[in-house]
Amino acid sequence: MLTDTKLRSLKPKASPFRVADANGLCIEVRPSGAKVWRYRYRYLGKASIVTLDEYPSMSLQAARVERDRLRSLLRGGANPAQVARVEKAVQGERAANTFGAIGLAKDLIGRINWHYLLHEDGCPGEVGEACTCGLVVAFVGRSAMVMVDSHYSYRADPIN
Repeated sequence: MLTDTKLRSLKPKASPFRVADANGLCIEVRPSGAKVWRYRYRYLGKASIVTLDEYPSMSLQAARVERDRLRSLLRGGANPAQVARVEKAVQGERAANTFGAIGLAKDLIGRINWHYLLHEDGCPGEVGEACTCGLVVAFVGRSAMVMVDSHYSYRADPIN
């Protein structure tokens, strides 16, 4: 089993190498010095590997949690690599389908009752006060278009 001290002490070599943790989780140390979490598994009898994230942006504990999530997918009959590709495609589609990405935020500023919109969602100001325009633009720019109805009322959380 790996420890954080062991991870920090790993030094790059001329070719990439892997150090195993447990249950298919390993860290790959590349010649550039990058350390990448990888999960090795078998799906339908074929060996596969999926990259999780870089160390230290993903801690040892977070990598183990992600490994356990992928193991449960595998036990459920899903291919973790395919699931990851689908999740990435869905996230990319959601991110590309925002007011900010399409450039509609400036056009909508004059059409939406921002004060009403923000006060309904817990803006700390009183009715009749003006809200900060910068906050509103960020709020709308990160909101998926499918989350706004014809009356311009916000229905769901903004995209992270």
